[in-house]
Amino acid sequence: MQTIPGVAAVSAYGFLAELGTLKQYSSRKLSLISGLMPRIVSSGTSVNHSV
Repeated sequence: MQTIPGVAAVSAYGFLAELGTLKQYSSRKLSLISGLMPRIVSSGTSVNHSV
């Protein structure tokens, strides 16, 4: 995690402490949880961006 720009040791350790074992999460799910990949929900003509 520390290879990601802006993520220091304290942030990385805090993130890992909160989630516990990472084997239960896919890389996509981890990206969504951490806020590194925004979630886009679209339906018909409306598009909603959320983090």
